Amino acid sequence: MGGMSHPVLERLRLAVDEVVALDPAELTTAEGLAELIEVVERSMRRLDLVFHQLLRSFEVRGDHGVLGYVTAQQFCRHRLGMTSRRAGATLKLGRGLSFVPETTSRWAAGDVDAERARLVFAARTDATADAFDQWEPWLAEQAATLDAGRLRTVVERWKLRADPSSDEPQRRDAERDAHVSRTFGGTVVVDATLPVLGGEAFLRVFEDLVQELFERDWADARERVGREPSAADLARTPAQRRADALVLMAERAHAADPSVAARLRPLVTIVAGLEALGDGLAELWDHTPLSARQLAQVLSQDPDIERYVFGAGEVPIAYNERHRLFTGKLRRAIQVRDRHCTGLGCDHDARFSDVDHIVPVASGGRTRPDNGRVACGKDNRARPRRRFAGDPDPP
Repeated sequence: MGGMSHPVLERLRLAVDEVVALDPAELTTAEGLAELIEVVERSMRRLDLVFHQLLRSFEVRGDHGVLGYVTAQQFCRHRLGMTSRRAGATLKLGRGLSFVPETTSRWAAGDVDAERARLVFAARTDATADAFDQWEPWLAEQAATLDAGRLRTVVERWKLRADPSSDEPQRRDAERDAHVSRTFGGTVVVDATLPVLGGEAFLRVFEDLVQELFERDWADARERVGREPSAADLARTPAQRRADALVLMAERAHAADPSVAARLRPLVTIVAGLEALGDGLAELWDHTPLSARQLAQVLSQDPDIERYVFGAGEVPIAYNERHRLFTGKLRRAIQVRDRHCTGLGCDHDARFSDVDHIVPVASGGRTRPDNGRVACGKDNRARPRRRFAGDPDPP
C-alpha cells in the first residue's frame, strides 16, 4: 500500500494486535470475560462510526476518482471486498450522519451501532423532516437504550404520529406479490410478500402448524430413542417442517367443508391501550405498528375479538388466583402482555412458551398475573440459574 500512513494508524494497529493476542484463559472470572467482551463490542461500534465518517469524506472529496473509480461504491467493492448492497447502505448512512447529530454522538460513545443509527435516520422523510429535527435527541435516546427490534417499533410508531396521513402502510400492502413455479425436478418453489394484516393471519396459522409438526417429531423421537431427544434425533429439519407445514395448510384447506371454511377466520392479535382510541395507534403481536386506517380496516371486517384489560403495572384487572396453574384467560392475558419469553436475551414466541410462577407455589407464590411471566421451555428448565426481566442483578 502506497502513501504516507498517519501516525495514529500505527498506534491503532499495535492496540488491536495487543487485544488479538489476549488469552481468554487469563481472565478467570465470568464477569471479567464479560467486561472484556463488552469493551471490545463498544470499541468496534466506535470504530465503525469512524469508518462511515472516513468513507463519507473520501466520497465528498472525490478521492475515488483520483484512484481511478467512477464511484465510491466501486472503490468499496474492489478495495474493501463489499457487496454492492452493503457498500450502498454504508455510503447512504454516512451521508445521513449530518441529519442525526445526537445519534452520531451516541454512536461515538459506543452506545449505538450502525443498525440502530440506520433505523433512526430512516425516520427522516420529506414529510417528517421538521418534526424529526425536534425529536431526534429523543430518538437517539431510544436507540441507546433499546435493542434494534424494539427500536424499529418505536421508530415506526413515531413516523405514524409525525405523519398521520402517510400512505406508507398502504404502499407496503400494494407491494404484495407471490410467485409459485414448478422446477424441472417436479418440486414447487414458493416466494411471496404478504400485506401486514393478511401476513399476520397467515403467520398465526403457519407457525401453529410448524409447532404442531415439531411436537409430533419430538414425541416420535422420544419414543424411538427412549430418552429426551436432541435436535439431531428428529426426523425433519426446521426447514423441512416449514415446507411440510405449507403442504399441510393446503391439504386442510382443501379437506374443509367450504361452508365451514368460509366462516373460519385466523386470529389476529392487536394490542392497543386506551391511547389508541385517541391517536389510532395499535400494534400486532410482533410489535408491528398499525395506522388508524389499518385498525379501522380490521374493525370493519367483523373480527373475532379477544379483550384483555390491564391496569397499573400491566396487571390484568380480572383474574382467578385459586388455580395452581396458569390456564385459560389468565394464561392468555399474560401471553398478550409479555408476547415473548422474558428470559434476558430470549425472544421465543409466548404462544409456544410456558407461563411460569415468578415466586414458586412451593415458596408461597400465588397464581396471580403479577406473579406470572412467559418463559420458554429451555429457560424455564434452567431456573434458578437463568435470569429473567425484572430480576435483580447478581451480587
